[in-house]
Amino acid sequence: MHADLKKKTHAGTLTGTDASHRAGPASRSRRLAACLAVDRRLGAAPARPARLALGATASPWRPYKPAPTAQSALRGLRHSAGSKPATLPGGQPLARFQDLRCTTLFLNPRSATLGEHRATDRNQTGWKTTSESAIHPASVPLSQRLPPARPMATPLVAIVRLAAASRVLVLTLSLLARLLFHPYDTSASLHPPCLSSPFFPLSASCSNSTTAAISSLAVWDGVHFARAAECGYEYEQSFAFFPLLPASIALLSRSLLAPLVPMLGYRAVLVISGHVLNNVAFVAAAAYFYRLSVLILKDSGAAYRASVLFCFNPASVFYSSLYSESLYALFSLGGLFYLFSCSRTIAMIMLALSGSARSNGALNAGYICFEALLQAYDASIQKKRPMWAVQALVTGFLRSTFIFLPFFAFQAYGYLNICLHRDTDELRPWCKAKLPLLYSFIQSHYWGVGFLRYFQVKQLPNFLLASPVLSLAVYSIVHYTKLIHQLFRSTSIREQIIATVEGRLVQAYGSSDVATVLKSEFSTRLNNKKQGNTEVKNRKSVATKATSASLDGNVSTGRIVGDNEDECPLLVLPFILHLTFMTFTAFFVMHVQVSTRFLSASPPIYWAASRILAPARGGSYKRWGYFIIVYFIAYILLGSLLFPNFYPFT
Repeated sequence: MHADLKKKTHAGTLTGTDASHRAGPASRSRRLAACLAVDRRLGAAPARPARLALGATASPWRPYKPAPTAQSALRGLRHSAGSKPATLPGGQPLARFQDLRCTTLFLNPRSATLGEHRATDRNQTGWKTTSESAIHPASVPLSQRLPPARPMATPLVAIVRLAAASRVLVLTLSLLARLLFHPYDTSASLHPPCLSSPFFPLSASCSNSTTAAISSLAVWDGVHFARAAECGYEYEQSFAFFPLLPASIALLSRSLLAPLVPMLGYRAVLVISGHVLNNVAFVAAAAYFYRLSVLILKDSGAAYRASVLFCFNPASVFYSSLYSESLYALFSLGGLFYLFSCSRTIAMIMLALSGSARSNGALNAGYICFEALLQAYDASIQKKRPMWAVQALVTGFLRSTFIFLPFFAFQAYGYLNICLHRDTDELRPWCKAKLPLLYSFIQSHYWGVGFLRYFQVKQLPNFLLASPVLSLAVYSIVHYTKLIHQLFRSTSIREQIIATVEGRLVQAYGSSDVATVLKSEFSTRLNNKKQGNTEVKNRKSVATKATSASLDGNVSTGRIVGDNEDECPLLVLPFILHLTFMTFTAFFVMHVQVSTRFLSASPPIYWAASRILAPARGGSYKRWGYFIIVYFIAYILLGSLLFPNFYPFT
C-alpha cells in the first residue's frame, strides 16, 4: 500500500480515497482541527486557488488510520464521488479555505516553525507543489474542483479600513464644528516672528485668509508643536514638547509638501503635514494594535472587538490633530508587537522612538525588563546556566538604557541651550540641581503638576470628565489581576514561565492573519548533546501541557488558544503593571482630565472592554456594554465639538 501511494503521489493523481492516508499522527490532526476552526472564525480569504494540477510532484506521506478525535475534522476534507461539494466542519464550503497556510504548518512536522513553510510556484499546467507542506489540496478530487471563492477582507484589512473611516469621521466633525461655532480663544491665529532666523525662509511670504484659517487649526498643544517645528525650541517651556513630532512634520513640509509652501506659507504647510502624518500614523497604529492583541490574547474575536474600540476611542480627536498621541501609539504598539514576536532590534528602535514622541514612552523599558527576567529565570532555574542568566540580565539592562536614551538626550539638549554659557546669577533653579531634569521642572513650574496638587474643589468637574476612563482602567487592572492570580493558583509559576518562554505562540502574518505556529527561542540555541536534549524534552513537555489542551479543545469556538473567556496568558502581566503605574500617575500627579488621552494607548483597557462586549455575555455585562458604547460615542462627539474651537477638553 505504501509503494502504491508513493507511486500515485509522484504521478500527481491523488484522489479523495488516497487522501485519507496522507495525514500525520493524531496530535497533528488535532492541531489541524483547531487550525481549521481558526480559519473559519477569521474568514481567511485565499489569494490562490487550492488545486493540485496534473503533473505536480508531491512527497509521499506515511499511511495511517486517523485517530477518533481527528476523524470529525478530516471527514469534511474527504467526500465521495457524488456531486456534493466539499465541506469543512460546520458546513463551510472548502472554496472559502483555499489557502490553508495554518493547516499546512501543522500538517508538516518539518515546517512547524515560523517562516519555514514553503510556498507553491506555478507552471503552465497549474499550481505545482514544491514540498510536503503543500499536498493538502489533493484531498479534493479533480472532477469536483470548485471555482475560486470571492476574496474576503481579513480582520486586519477590516481594522485598517475602520481606522481610516474613523479618521475621516473625526476630521469631518471637527471641521464642521469649526465652521458652525466661533472659537473661544482666537490667539492661535497670531503668528509672531521667530526669535532667530527661521529654518525655512518662505515662512512669512504668504498671508491670506486661507493661510490664516489653516494655521488656526493648530490649537492647544498643537501651537507649541508647530512653533517648535518652525522656529526650534526658543523658550524654556517649549521643551515640554518632545521633538519627534516637530522634526517629522518639518521634514515632511520640506520634502513632499514643499511645493505648497509658496502658495500657503510654511506654517500652514506645517499644520497640514501634522494632520496628514498623525492620521496615517493612527491607521498604522490600529493595525499594530490588532496584531498585538491577537498575539497576547490569542483570541481573534476579542482582538477584533478591542481594535474596533481603539479605532473609535474617546480621545480620537487628539489622534487626528497636531498632537503626539498618534506617533506614540504607532511606535509603542509596534515596538511591543515586535518585542513579543522576538524581533528585538526592531522593537528597541520603535520603543526608543516612542520615548522621543512622549515622555511616558520611556516607561516601555519595563517590557524589556520583564522579558529579561523571564529569560534569566529560564536560564538559571531550568537550564542550569547561571552565566546565561547574567547575560540575559545585562542584555536587558542595555536594551532598557537604549529606550531611555532619547529622553535623557533631550534633557541634555535643553541643558546645553539654557544653562551653559551663562553667569551663575542668571542660571535657572533647575540648572543648579544635582540632577538637572528640565522636564520635571517645567511640568511643576509652568503647569502645576505634582503629587496631590490637583486635588482642589474647583477641579471637581475635571475629575468627573476623567472618571469614565479611570473607572475602565481600574476595572481592567482588577479583572486581569484576578485572572493572573487564578492562573498561578491553577498552575505553578515555573510551568507558566516555561510555557511562555519555550512555548510562545507567534503570529505568522503573511497573506493570512491566522497562521499561528509554535516558536521556541532558546531550545534552538542548545548545542550540548549530552545534557541539552534531556533538558529540552523536559521543558517542552511542561510547555505542551499548557498549550496542547487549548489547541485540541477549541475547534468550534475559533479561538487560537483557550476555551474560556476568562483565561489570561502570562504575557498580560507587564501590560497590567504598566497600566497600573500610568493610572496612579494620572490620578494623583497629573492634571486628571488628561487621563482620557494619557491612557488611550493602553491595550488592557480595550481588552477588558471587549470582554464586556462579547456576544455571549448577558445581564449586567450587557448594560455595562451599552455604557461603554455610549461613553465612546459621546466623547468623540464632545471632543470634536470642543477641542477644535479651543474649549477645554481633557
